[in-house]
Amino acid sequence: MRKQVCALCVVVLVTCASWSAVAGEKEEAKQLFDAGLKLMRLDDFAGATANFERSIALYPTQNSLFNLANCYKALQRYGDALAVIERLKRDFSSKLKPEIKEAVERQQQEIQSLVARMTLETVPADASIRIDGKDIGQGPTLGPLLLGPGEHEIEAARPGHRSQRRSVKLVSGAGQTEKFVLEAEAGSLVVRANIAGAAVFVDSRPVGTTPLAEAISLPPGQHVLSLRAVDHEDTDRAFQVQAGVGQILDLVLAAKANAVRLRMGMGETLAGEVAHLDLHSTWIAA
Repeated sequence: MRKQVCALCVVVLVTCASWSAVAGEKEEAKQLFDAGLKLMRLDDFAGATANFERSIALYPTQNSLFNLANCYKALQRYGDALAVIERLKRDFSSKLKPEIKEAVERQQQEIQSLVARMTLETVPADASIRIDGKDIGQGPTLGPLLLGPGEHEIEAARPGHRSQRRSVKLVSGAGQTEKFVLEAEAGSLVVRANIAGAAVFVDSRPVGTTPLAEAISLPPGQHVLSLRAVDHEDTDRAFQVQAGVGQILDLVLAAKANAVRLRMGMGETLAGEVAHLDLHSTWIAA
């Protein structure tokens, strides 16, 4: 019996604590709501928005949601305004005050007539999109996004690719699609060889002779480097290029065996020593 009484006391204490926490959050929400109203009267809609958002997070009411939608509209955040209106109608559908219900319907129609609808497509599919400095999300398709009429700066970016930025002018009630195709940043290749004058090819395309004065710019992906030189074995090497990354390849061209024997027979040496060639018993010092 004593254990049952103790258990009951615990339940009562927890319940009371929960009600106390809810009451505390409700009071804080009320204070934030009142502060938001004051800021709205001062046309500080950004400040009011912050207060209403926090108030709703603690204890949402139809008045706080309605005022937040008005703030979003004043800030030309039309998509956010419509989302809040939808939440207001969903969460308080049977409890909406007549005056708020009428105002909500009117506001929703007005916003929908004001906005333009923008659809964004990206290549690569995971490119990130920013509109007017705000992160919107990743492709391959975003939208239709609800934006206010006028100029908007849109930027598409992805690591290893060249970002694109463009200014788009939107008109109320119109729909528009913008596609961003980002080019991969080139990688670079420095070629070094053990002999000068070797012809250099990348993917069978001639790019110069060794020593190359500059690095070779290449798109990302698989490539084949080839070196060709007289009296030397052909040399080929496959390599991978990463976007925005530089690399160095050192290649050694081996002299052909018959070319070495020919040069030795003509009195040449591979190390620069003095050699001789027997021509009619005449000695020649090289």
